[in-house]
Amino acid sequence: MSCNFCERRGVAILPVRSAITLDNSGAPALPPEFTTSVSERGKIKYTSRLLREGYLHIYDEKRQTWTDYIVTDDAYYWKVTDDAPSIIPKLGQKPCATKLDEVARASFISLPLAINPNDNGRFWLSWSQYAWTDAIREMHHQIEFREKHMQCFDLKLWLLDKKADQTVPLTQLRQTVAEYCDAKIPASSFDFYSSPWLTKTKSDGDFLLNTATHLASIPLNPDPSRAAIIHLQDPIAISEDLSQLILQSHDNFLTVCRKNSKLSDFDRKLTAFSNISLAEYNVKENNKLQQFLAAEELENKAYFGDGETFIWPSIAEKNAKKIRDYTNENYESWADNEWERYLAHANENNIDEFKNDYNTQKNEYKSNYEIPLFDMYLAMLKHSLFINYFIYNFDANNKTSGENYTNTLSSCLIGSQVSAECADYIETQLNGDFLDKKNIFMRAYIFNQNDAAQFYKEHIPQSTDNLQLHSLPWGNLLSFHSQFLQDLTQKTHFNDKINTLNYVLAGPIIRVLKSASLYKTSRLPVLLAINENSPLISMSEKGARKTVSKMLTEAIVRETFNAQKMSPVEKLEAKNIFRNAIENQINQKGIADTVLKEMGIKSAQGGDLTGDGILRSNVLLTENMHPEFKGKTPQEIVKIAQRITSDISTSEQAHNLYLKQKLSVTASTGNIASILFQLAGIACMIEQESAWYGGVKTRAGQRLIASWIGVTGAILEFSFATLNSAWAKGALTEVRWFRILSRVAQGVSVVGIAILAYLDYLDYEKEEEKGNILLSNLYYFSSFLGLLLIICILGRIPIVGVIISIIFIIVAFAIENYKPNDLMLWINKCMYFGKNNEGLFSLAKDEDEAFAKLWEQ
Repeated sequence: MSCNFCERRGVAILPVRSAITLDNSGAPALPPEFTTSVSERGKIKYTSRLLREGYLHIYDEKRQTWTDYIVTDDAYYWKVTDDAPSIIPKLGQKPCATKLDEVARASFISLPLAINPNDNGRFWLSWSQYAWTDAIREMHHQIEFREKHMQCFDLKLWLLDKKADQTVPLTQLRQTVAEYCDAKIPASSFDFYSSPWLTKTKSDGDFLLNTATHLASIPLNPDPSRAAIIHLQDPIAISEDLSQLILQSHDNFLTVCRKNSKLSDFDRKLTAFSNISLAEYNVKENNKLQQFLAAEELENKAYFGDGETFIWPSIAEKNAKKIRDYTNENYESWADNEWERYLAHANENNIDEFKNDYNTQKNEYKSNYEIPLFDMYLAMLKHSLFINYFIYNFDANNKTSGENYTNTLSSCLIGSQVSAECADYIETQLNGDFLDKKNIFMRAYIFNQNDAAQFYKEHIPQSTDNLQLHSLPWGNLLSFHSQFLQDLTQKTHFNDKINTLNYVLAGPIIRVLKSASLYKTSRLPVLLAINENSPLISMSEKGARKTVSKMLTEAIVRETFNAQKMSPVEKLEAKNIFRNAIENQINQKGIADTVLKEMGIKSAQGGDLTGDGILRSNVLLTENMHPEFKGKTPQEIVKIAQRITSDISTSEQAHNLYLKQKLSVTASTGNIASILFQLAGIACMIEQESAWYGGVKTRAGQRLIASWIGVTGAILEFSFATLNSAWAKGALTEVRWFRILSRVAQGVSVVGIAILAYLDYLDYEKEEEKGNILLSNLYYFSSFLGLLLIICILGRIPIVGVIISIIFIIVAFAIENYKPNDLMLWINKCMYFGKNNEGLFSLAKDEDEAFAKLWEQ
C-alpha cells in the first residue's frame, strides 16, 4: 500500500540546494554544472545539500498544472493532493522505516514521463520556506515571474542529450551531495541554525540510487542516467548561515589562536593581558582625574589664595591660565609616567611578544577569513536572487504572509551590524520608499502590505522639516496603525516581529534617527513612532556651550553607569575587559569626578566652549514624559509639547524635560524603538557638539562614546594598607628617643633601627635582583641611614640624628610610594607577564580572581 511519501511515477529527481561550508569540512565541491549567483570567497566554499524543511513547488509548463511537495525536516517529500491534506507530515508522520525502498522513494520526487519523448516538456521548480497563497501561485502562471527565481528543467532535452541547466545524473550522488558523500563529514561542520545536519549511511545512498534507477527504467532497457539531481537556489539559508558565521567569527578566531603553538596557554595569557589593559586604562584615567582636580584647586588658590591675587584680578587670571595651560600640555605624559611605575613590575618583552603574535594571527585571520566572509555576505544581501525571493514568495495582500516576510528578513540580518559596509548599505535602504518592492527593508516594516505602503506614501512625506513634525496627521496615522493591528490574528505578533527587526538593525536605525534629528526626518523615524503609538517632535536645548556640553557629558556618563542591566551573554563577552563596569555601581561622586575629568580633556584638546550653542533631537512623546500628557490623545500631546517647549527659557529646564526624561533608566522598559530613539539622541548631541570643535570629534568625545557602550572609566583605588605601613615604619624613628635617657630605651631603639636597616638591606638585594634599580637604591640608602642613626644614638649626636631621622622618614615614604601596591604585586605575580620569579599564581583561576578582588568596593 503506497502513500504520498512513497507514491512515485516517472523520472526520479533529487532536488538539492547550494549551501555554504568551510574549505576543511570534507564536503564535495559543487560540480561544474551547478552555478551560483554569488561567488565563493576565502575559506567559504559551496557544496550541495538536501533541501531544507519547507515547500517545493513544481509547474508543468506543457500540462499547465502545479504539483506541490512538503519537505520535512528529515528531507522527505510528501506530495500534496486533494485527498492527502498538507497537515499530515506536520503531525510527525514519516515513511515506513522498516521498508527501506519506501524510505528511499520518500527521499526524492518524480516528474511525469510521456510515452512519446517529444511530448515531454519543461518543468519549473522552486523551494519556499512558507506555503504559497493562491495569489502567489496565480502570479507564477506568467513566465516572466517564473524566470525571476524558479529553476527551469527541460525534461525532453535531458532525456535526449543528458544535458540540462543546473542538472547532473543521479549516479553522481556520492560525488555531489554532502549528506551522501563517501567522506566522513563531522556534524559540527554543518552546525547551522538554518537546518540540521542529516547523516546518511552508505546503504541509504545505495537504496536511493537503486530505487530511483528502477523507477526511471523502461523494462528490458534500463537507463540509470535518466534519474537526475537538480540544483535549486536557497539564498535565505546562505544568508542565515553566513550571518551565523559572522557572529561566531570571534569565537572561531579564539579557537584558531588556541591551536597556534606560538600562543600556548592562550586563554590564560589573553585573560591576563586583558586585565593588564584594563588596569592601564584605569591607572591613566585616575591620574588624569587627579591632575585636573589638583589644577582646579590651584586655580582657585590663584584667585582667592593670597592678597596679591585678590587685589589684582588680572594677575590671578594670568596665574590661573598658566596652571591650565601647563596641565593641558602635560596631563597625557603624566598619566603615561604613572603607568610606567606599574609597568616596571611586568615583563614587557613577554607582553609585547604575546601582543605581536596575537595581532599577527588576527591580521592573518581577518584577511583570509573575515574580510571574504563579510564581502560574500554583503554581496548576497544585495543580489537580485535574495531580493527576488521576498518579492515572489510572499503575498503583498496577506498579513500572515507579511508576518513571515518580516520574520524571514530578520533571520538573515543577525550578523549585519558587525560589518560597517553592511550597515552602510542597510542605512541607504532605510531611507527608501515603501512602494519599492525591491526595498525589502522598508517593506518589512509594513509586513510587505500594499495597502499600508500606499497609505504611508500618501500621508508621510519623503522628508519632513523637523520644525514641522508636529503638523503631520498623527491622528490619521495612528488610527490607520490601530486598524492595521485589528486585522491581524495575533496583534502581539506585530510588535514581536518589529522589535526583532529593530534589534538586528539597531546600528543603521540609530544612524538614520541621528541624521533625521540633525537635518530632515525621513519616513522611517515617523513609522517607528507610529509603531510605538507615539507622536514624534523635534526638541532643542539652548544655552552656553560650556553648560550644554557639561550637561551632555553628564548625561552620557550617568547613562553609562546606569547601563548595568546587561544580558548574561553581554556580561560574559565583556568580562575580561570591562569587569568593573559590569559588576560595580559607581557612586554620585564618581560620576561628578568623571564629568570633571572629561570636560578637562575637552578643554585641553582645544575645544572652543565659548559662546552659545544649541542641541536638537527628535523625541518620542510618551505619556510618562510629562504630567500633562497623561490621558491625552496623540494630537493633544503634540500641542501640549509645543507649548511646553516654547515656554522653556533656561538650559536647566531643558535638561529636566529633555535629558532627564528622555535618558532615564525607566524608559528602557519600553519597546526597542524607544531605546533606539534615546541612543540616537545621545549620538545626535555628540555629533552636534563636535561641530563646535570645527567638526572634528575630540578624543574626549570618542572616549565618551566608548564609555557609553561599555567602558565606565572606573576610578582606581590604591590600597590604604601601603600608606599605613609607611606611616608605621616612619613612626619608629620619631625624635622622642632623643629625650629618653634610659639606656634600656636607647638599646631598644638601636635594636629597632638595626632590624629596619637589615630588612632594608635584604629588600635592596631582592629588588636589585629583580632589576628595580630605583627601589633597590632607596632601600640601600634607607639601610645606610639606619646605620648612621645607630651611630648617632650610640654617639649621642642629637642634632645630626634629628636631621638623619627626618631624611629616614622621607625615604621611608618614598619607598612606600615606589613599593608595589596591590595592583603592582598582582602584575608582578602573573605567570607569563610578571617579573617575579617566585610566588607566581599557580592557576589561571587564582590569577583572575585575585585581579577581580582588586576592584571590590
